[in-house]
Amino acid sequence: MKTLSDLRKAIEEHFPAALRLLRELVDIGSWSLDPEGVNRVGDVLADRFADLGFAAERVQAADPRCGQHLFLRKPGTGHVALLLVGHLDTVYSDDELERHDFRWREDGDRIFGPGTVDIKGGNAMIWLVLTALRKTDPDFFEAVHWQVHFNAAEELLGADFAEASRKRLPAATRAALVFEFGPCAGREWKILTGRKGRARLRVRVEGRSAHAGHPELGASAVRQIAELVPKIEALTDPARGLTANVGIIRGGEATNVVPHHAEAELEIRARDNADLDGAVAKILALGGRGTVSTSAGDFTCRVHVELIDRIDAWNSANSASQPLLEAWRKAGQLLGLQIDGYERGGLSDGNYLAAAGIPTLDGLGPDGGNLHSSQRDDEAGHEPEFVRIDTFAEKALLNALAMRSLG
Repeated sequence: MKTLSDLRKAIEEHFPAALRLLRELVDIGSWSLDPEGVNRVGDVLADRFADLGFAAERVQAADPRCGQHLFLRKPGTGHVALLLVGHLDTVYSDDELERHDFRWREDGDRIFGPGTVDIKGGNAMIWLVLTALRKTDPDFFEAVHWQVHFNAAEELLGADFAEASRKRLPAATRAALVFEFGPCAGREWKILTGRKGRARLRVRVEGRSAHAGHPELGASAVRQIAELVPKIEALTDPARGLTANVGIIRGGEATNVVPHHAEAELEIRARDNADLDGAVAKILALGGRGTVSTSAGDFTCRVHVELIDRIDAWNSANSASQPLLEAWRKAGQLLGLQIDGYERGGLSDGNYLAAAGIPTLDGLGPDGGNLHSSQRDDEAGHEPEFVRIDTFAEKALLNALAMRSLG
């Protein structure tokens, strides 16, 4: 391997090309439910990584509304395999982009645009790191069995991508490295070693309709839902990292009718799977006979609760992430950086990969902010999604050094 200065020079040399790649990706609208745009992003990445020797495989996402997952592979001569993970989709529809005139815009050390940091900046980071490693340490680059996998529908977070990814991994896979954004404050940088788990549930209520002039004859399904909401959200316990949020409520048909149906959708998030499952059990127990009845007592609302889906928590205290974090800490020391692990409430493919028993790190992309936001309001001082240019090359250098130590 060449010296640290050679690696830094290679990253600086190819950094302008990485920014050009980032702009090409950002200029393609790739909302999760726009398969054509998502697949175009995949085509750009497949072409760019082909120059590094990667072969491409495309697999349709399980949700037929979405595009194709992209699996890139480059066999190596050694015994170590590494998985690098990004995704192709963003949360922004073409209508939203047009409405807020949200597009690539450079301003100082920031680049604004859809997906700049979530996660197209991370995708470009992967290319930059591998390009620099190939140039400065060709023996290492050729020895590793490289897998670079891009989820077509990460923002919808189905289980199919991680399952397909796992099936394609060699037995010698040392780590799954996810290139979502990572916060950088001065010389103190954070790497993700855990994420909360999530369960989504739906509550449906059957009531009895009546004329609004005679509400005593009815049993309001909306009122029943309203009584359940505080019971559900009372499960929130910040000290344990447990949150319960009712995000959607629907019900009724007209203001002059006591509503006979209502439903709510909610989610539970928790750092610990036992807490997650305990909260789910309490919400499921709300099903059955409700508390809202007709005045005569001849009918009481019926409550139905169903679990929509559940994703395991990735708990850093019980994961195989710590040895990987130590590799990044040692690399950081060479660069004068303090590297610490942390957990985040949001989900990523890292949840699934860690649950599959693969040592996982996340947050390896550049820093930025205002994820999932397209609105610019100068009067209120609100900016849309952006990536910090000044964190790009140094983060690439950190990743390259740490990855090199895994070989």
